[in-house]
Amino acid sequence: MADPQTDGSPASSPLPKGPLYAFALPPSVLSTLQLRTVSAAPEPSPQPEPPSPEPGSPQDQPDVQPTLGGGAGRFVCSTTGARFDTVEELRAHLRSDWYRYCVKLRMAGKEPVSEEQFDELMDGLSSLSGSEDSGSSEGEGSASDTDAVATLLKKQRLSRPGASASAGADEAEEAEEAAYNAQRALARTPLVWFSLTAEAPVQLGLYRALFPSNLLRASGASADYLGALRNLQLEVAKKGKVEAGEGGPRRWTLIMIGGGHFAGMVISLVPRVVKRGKKVGGGEDWEVGEVLRQKTFHRYTTRRKQGGAQSSNDQAKGNAKSAGAQLRRYNEQALADDIRNLLAEWKDDVDASERIFVRASSSANRRVLFGDQEGALDQKDDRIRAFPFPTRRPTHNELLRCFTELTRPKTTFLSASALQAQDDAWLASLAPRPKPKPSAPAPAPAPKAMPVKLSAEEEAFHDRWARLVDIVRRGRQDALVSFLDKHGAQLLPSLDGIDTDVDIDRAFPPFLPGDARTLLQLAAQSDHPALTQYLLLTRRADPTRGPTVAYDLAPSRETRNVFRRAMADDPGRCDWVGAARVPSALTSEMEERQEEKGKERRRGLKERMKERQASRPAPEPVLDEPAPVLEPPAGAGRGGPQKLGGAGSGESGVAGLTPEMRARVERERRARAAEARMAALGLGGKK
Repeated sequence: MADPQTDGSPASSPLPKGPLYAFALPPSVLSTLQLRTVSAAPEPSPQPEPPSPEPGSPQDQPDVQPTLGGGAGRFVCSTTGARFDTVEELRAHLRSDWYRYCVKLRMAGKEPVSEEQFDELMDGLSSLSGSEDSGSSEGEGSASDTDAVATLLKKQRLSRPGASASAGADEAEEAEEAAYNAQRALARTPLVWFSLTAEAPVQLGLYRALFPSNLLRASGASADYLGALRNLQLEVAKKGKVEAGEGGPRRWTLIMIGGGHFAGMVISLVPRVVKRGKKVGGGEDWEVGEVLRQKTFHRYTTRRKQGGAQSSNDQAKGNAKSAGAQLRRYNEQALADDIRNLLAEWKDDVDASERIFVRASSSANRRVLFGDQEGALDQKDDRIRAFPFPTRRPTHNELLRCFTELTRPKTTFLSASALQAQDDAWLASLAPRPKPKPSAPAPAPAPKAMPVKLSAEEEAFHDRWARLVDIVRRGRQDALVSFLDKHGAQLLPSLDGIDTDVDIDRAFPPFLPGDARTLLQLAAQSDHPALTQYLLLTRRADPTRGPTVAYDLAPSRETRNVFRRAMADDPGRCDWVGAARVPSALTSEMEERQEEKGKERRRGLKERMKERQASRPAPEPVLDEPAPVLEPPAGAGRGGPQKLGGAGSGESGVAGLTPEMRARVERERRARAAEARMAALGLGGKK
């Protein structure tokens, strides 16, 4: 059930004005409260009672504990109530089907049955044979006994709490599932909601942590929250004042620890009557939450900008040796000692507290609060609770805020239709999600191809091809000529069958990568004009071989001009424009004209530069003047700091420098003086 939201308090609300207190609810409100349940599901159908025994039968006897062997027995089974004389008989009983069946009944919230009733239920299973033998040999644990008990449980549908024991109709199963979801919904929420009378749509919510621990473990149907709420109320005297009991006021203990901060408080549940002055309104009022004891302190234990305690960092990365790490380790131990001493001092108040609320998230903080030392808390104590809402840094004001949040009921004003809509939405969220459809199995990865082991001849063949490709990529023409003369017939055999001929246009073998598949394409792609010209003109390589021709692979103009010159020398050799993709021929006359145009362009540029220089006025000669020398300020001693190129005259400006550095300083001074003179004459200089 989702937490309802407040719609606003109506004018005709039966609640008194002002905030309510969980331990001092008005009698008019307490008498009309009803436990809110999820109304979308009906109550589960009760399990039919076993048939009543006939008069005079063994069952029609006084209610006594069953015994074995006719004796009283020293050993008693807490589940079935059976008594035994020896430990061996008790152990045999714990392995019996009767004991297993009674355990299932306990888990379902039902009372166990006697051994005679269990035998009758087993006899009623017509589908089983030999049940009498299994009942007589209950300690053997045979397969037939296990099947009989499983069949009986399946027939009575005792698989989970609140399940129906009907014949298994669909309507009963749906109602049973809805009731079980309703109990789960109530158990999941941190608040227990109560409603007033139907005429007044008012709901009150109290935190589940306020109630005793036996209610927290009980199911939604068997938990008596109304009775527990009445027991939590404080005793009110005749004049309407709340008074403390004989052992002092009822109290809580609240403890928070985290990040080196600690806050503890023992607070009274009995409100204190405060008299208001005339300016405030006069009369008497209640002040809830009188602090009996309180203490807060802080120590530097966490690592700044990195977070986490020093002990956690030491466990993960080892002990750090810095001064800050040692200080944090000391503070952690001092903080733990302070907390233990405080708990030992407060031991009487902590033992008298009804509830102990603790916030200690990390394991190190929990070791400080729980342990064997004096005053430490017991983890198995039923009074210990966790704060059912987020909390802030441990401070005294935060503890007061948490106490007010825990003890002040939540009030909402929702209509029946709004509550029904919230119940349906909450139950729908608890419905089991549909199982995802199994996806198609992923195809098995293809097995990796095992490398083929080459023979000695094949390895030599691969090595020679690699050497040939490397020679062409480096542009070594002489090495290529000698290599082809020696191994060309083997690597590039001619189709004519003559061993001495070399097919220069033969494609590379498949094991060589790259776009270039012939020697001409590889030479053009590697941008070697001389080697390209040798293969194209001397070796008569075919420029039309594809799929990417050699002209398109050439990256520079000089290499592409080799193809254009070959087109001009032998235009009928091949389809230069279509197949070889050479745009036009390049003759020697065209190159000469291009060279003449370039020379004329350069001459014209030089003439224009001379005219521009002649138009400028000639600069007047200026004698070199020494650089201005700045006098050192008054009071500056000779032992003061000296700056490179700074103030100073003579040897004082370059004192302590090497001869090379002195020459550099002198050149810098002269350069700055020349620039200053040129700037004064307007003839250039740095802008």
